[in-house]
Amino acid sequence: MTYQAPHRGVHFARALLAAGLLLALSVSPLSAEEPAALPEGVVAIVRAGPEDREGRHLTFENFCYAASQQSLSDLKRQRSGARQVLEQLIEERMCELECKTLGIVVQAVDVQTLWNDLDTKVRRRSGGSRTLRETIEEQGTTESEFREQLWHILRKERIAKHPKYLGPNVPANEDARIQQIGIVIAKVREHTKVEYGLLTIDHLQQKQRPKDLGAGVAATVSGTPITTMEYGRALVIRLPGNQVREYLDRECKTALMTMQGVGLTDEQLKAEVDHLEALWPLERELKRDEVWKTVSFKDRFETQFNMTIEDVMNSRYARGLLGLVRQMRADVTAEEVQAEFDKEEEGQYGPYILADVIEIGFSQKKGFSSGGRTLGEARRIATDFANQLARGEAYERVASSVNMQQDRSQRARTLRLTNTDNDRVHYQQATRHRDGDVSAPYETLAEVCVMRRVGPRPGRTLESVDLYVREVVARRKAREWIEDKIKDAAWVQIRWPLPERK
Repeated sequence: MTYQAPHRGVHFARALLAAGLLLALSVSPLSAEEPAALPEGVVAIVRAGPEDREGRHLTFENFCYAASQQSLSDLKRQRSGARQVLEQLIEERMCELECKTLGIVVQAVDVQTLWNDLDTKVRRRSGGSRTLRETIEEQGTTESEFREQLWHILRKERIAKHPKYLGPNVPANEDARIQQIGIVIAKVREHTKVEYGLLTIDHLQQKQRPKDLGAGVAATVSGTPITTMEYGRALVIRLPGNQVREYLDRECKTALMTMQGVGLTDEQLKAEVDHLEALWPLERELKRDEVWKTVSFKDRFETQFNMTIEDVMNSRYARGLLGLVRQMRADVTAEEVQAEFDKEEEGQYGPYILADVIEIGFSQKKGFSSGGRTLGEARRIATDFANQLARGEAYERVASSVNMQQDRSQRARTLRLTNTDNDRVHYQQATRHRDGDVSAPYETLAEVCVMRRVGPRPGRTLESVDLYVREVVARRKAREWIEDKIKDAAWVQIRWPLPERK
């Protein structure tokens, strides 16, 4: 398995150790609401309605477990976030075991000494206006978590200074010392047996399966377990506040739907997935950007839900959302479908012009860059493409040469053009040409473009798009239903920041 970089908590502590970074700490504090009057240890109460006085209580421990379960799909898609938290726990457990093997003891007095030293440096470099504790709070880290990271840093330093490794040869220079300590810890990792009980992106890429470590075990380090609860608690404490809030919102929304009887049996879930797959060809045709033509239902589904179809089977949250849309779909009226169609009759469902467009980005003004080139340079590049097409070169070949470049400020794509605000410049250009014609270069706000008109396409009738329009209305109603309730204290009360994030 690939070794992952330490989590942000360690980087933050290291940054404080590096004197030159003490004044560079500037991040936005976590957004916070007034803490609700909730019982101790409860982070949220979800009610079946305003008349429900008791509600369902979500304790901090239950939330930690829920976060560990919600992160399973993230572990399979990312090397950041949840995966970094897991790797940091593994490194910490590894260093604890290595200290035991080498007879190294780090004491509370050592941690306090380091704390006092860092606090003195922060006060001195801020002219007495800031303390270490205030700096930690600004980073969205708890004091207890920061102290845990100091324990970890001291263990790593003591390991590096052991005669088995660098001994007295640890560099005095801070940057060089941190680098050498990192090399030592990487060597320790090489002879440490780490087994994963959770499926990660590396398992998938290497076509492997995690070990069966037993229920409630996320990983083992030289046979010593890291429990799922330890992992979940670390997620809640260490992940950025917005990620934790997302997990908390999901858990509350799941409880809302469950208490309202919203959900799907396995048979109903399969029927919903089949319904979405059957609808996808029509939905894909209605997308304005023709790049959707190559997107499979599987890829679209995973993008929409941030998890695979298999993951959805095991996700209470995703099953609830699909069940909610299914419920709303059954209640959509013919009048609602007609109103939604009328709203988009001149846009998404109306007639359009199909056109191939090459776009070259340019810098609008000093300090703002789109493509990092001047307007004149963009015009020259666009003119070159227009000349290639005028000489009879196949558009597909020219477009392929544009999109194969690493420069993302240039692109070629096929557009469905209507007389809407977003399309108006391209649409007006398309109306000036005949099918097959290539335009001269023309400008949008931040791009110089060349167009080849393909031709007009007829609009849709309500009958031909009824199923899709009904789905659009159902999705909107489901979104409004759940968003209205999650924001209403009569339905959901949330204690945020969590006590552990103060």
